[in-house]
Amino acid sequence: TCYDFKAGIGTASRVLSPEKGGYTVGVLVQTNHGNREDLLIAGVPVGKEMNREQLPIINEKEGDGSILIVVATDAPVTTEILQAMAKRATFGLARTGSQGSPFSGDVILAFSTLQFEWSEDEPYKRVNLEYLGQYETGALYSATIQATEEAIINSIVAGKEMTGIYGTTFYGIDHDRVKELLNKYHRLR
Repeated sequence: TCYDFKAGIGTASRVLSPEKGGYTVGVLVQTNHGNREDLLIAGVPVGKEMNREQLPIINEKEGDGSILIVVATDAPVTTEILQAMAKRATFGLARTGSQGSPFSGDVILAFSTLQFEWSEDEPYKRVNLEYLGQYETGALYSATIQATEEAIINSIVAGKEMTGIYGTTFYGIDHDRVKELLNKYHRLR
C-alpha cells in the first residue's frame, strides 16, 4: 500500500538532452508507506481531499511501512555521485508527501551500468575512465528526483482493489477523482 491506497511496484525514467549527455536515469520503487492525508500528486493535496474516500478496511495493525528505491543510470559517475543520486531520490519521495518515520525501513540503492575497460597488463586495473565532474551532475539529480516522484505515483495509479489476510482491504485510487482534483488545482493542461 502507499498512502493507504493499494499500490506496489512503480517505474519511471528520464532521458537527458544531448547537451546534457543524453544519459538515462531509471527508477524502480516498491512502495509500502505513507499516511493518506500526506499524499501529494503534482503538488495537489490529493490525500487531504480524499481523506474520507476509499478508506481501507484494516483488521490487523500494520507497522510504519517502508519503501525500496532503485536508481539506475548509464552515466559515467563515481561512487560519490551515485550516493548523491540516492540522496536525491529522497527528494522525489518527499514531493509525494512522505515525511518518513523513525521506524520505517527505507532502502535506496543507486548504480551505474557503465562498462569499464580493463588493463591487459594489470589485472583489476580499469583504464580509459572519464567520469562526470561534480559540476556536470545537476541534470542527473533533477532526473532522479522527477523519476522517483513519478515512479511512486505510478505505483499508486496501477494499484487495484485487494482483500488480504484477516479481511484487510485496500482500494485502488479513483483515477477520475484524481483528474478532477488536478483540474481543480489547475495542474492539467
